[in-house]
Amino acid sequence: MVSGRFPAMAIGALSVAGVLALTIAESSASPAGDRPQPAAAARPIVPRGNFLVSDLSGRLRVLDPRGKVVRRIPGRVARYGVQTIALSRDRRFAFVPLSNDGRSALYRVNLATGRKKRWFAGAVGPAMSPGRTRIAYFTIVRRNDIPYKDALVVRPLHGGDVRSTSLDASEAPGPTANVISWSPDGRQIAINDGGSIRIATLGPAGLELAPPIASGYLEPVFLDQHRVVALADCCIGQLPLVTIDLRSGRRHPFATVPAPPVTIRRLRDGVLLVVTASDWLMIVSHNHTRVIAKGVMAADR
Repeated sequence: MVSGRFPAMAIGALSVAGVLALTIAESSASPAGDRPQPAAAARPIVPRGNFLVSDLSGRLRVLDPRGKVVRRIPGRVARYGVQTIALSRDRRFAFVPLSNDGRSALYRVNLATGRKKRWFAGAVGPAMSPGRTRIAYFTIVRRNDIPYKDALVVRPLHGGDVRSTSLDASEAPGPTANVISWSPDGRQIAINDGGSIRIATLGPAGLELAPPIASGYLEPVFLDQHRVVALADCCIGQLPLVTIDLRSGRRHPFATVPAPPVTIRRLRDGVLLVVTASDWLMIVSHNHTRVIAKGVMAADR
């Protein structure tokens, strides 16, 4: 059985998502966004190789690669923890989605002080691009006081054009529906949208959605440049993750996890960071899983 934050009946209503191709590569992001860090930049709060996590009490912690707490971020970000964390390029700030009276907003958290500031209203699921110069997130629309995912937005962090594409607005935001995954070269994004894998191309007129190319899988995440991993079945017992080749459509078993992923991110080709609905932080590769820590609701590295 999975934890209460992921009801089994709700899972069946979640959709699998798709793949959105951005024609601007990570190397061609806005000049300001790609500007190298100054030589005298402050030391990172989260050292490279370490994890920034949210525990069940809504506090942020830094874990070393073995899962040991090496730093506690001051204060409490949320009452019960957060669903997603996106760590900044200098590793001194994080973007987290928080809800107040049922309305979501992205907050920017200063990891040195624990202070947070609202950054963008009506948004969930933040994910940094591979170079951490751009952030992708979903905007939310409310109908009859029920929230639905309305659009995918890509925003440079240091100036430049904001890109967006409308979704079908029939899918409620939730742990798996909020998954956003960038391809290694920053040209594509995998998301959940209406039960299908889709591709959007960034052209002169903006992002254009292509017809669906696959359906029936949850939580796609890029494994490498040409393959995504997705959850093939849900939601009791050991759950299968499957690779899908975006060129041929071929599918192969990848690994199994003990509960649905609510955070799933590519660390490097063939290796994924996973936080499950049972609140386990794991490293997952082909036919192998390793538990790093328990009592974790969200993580980034």
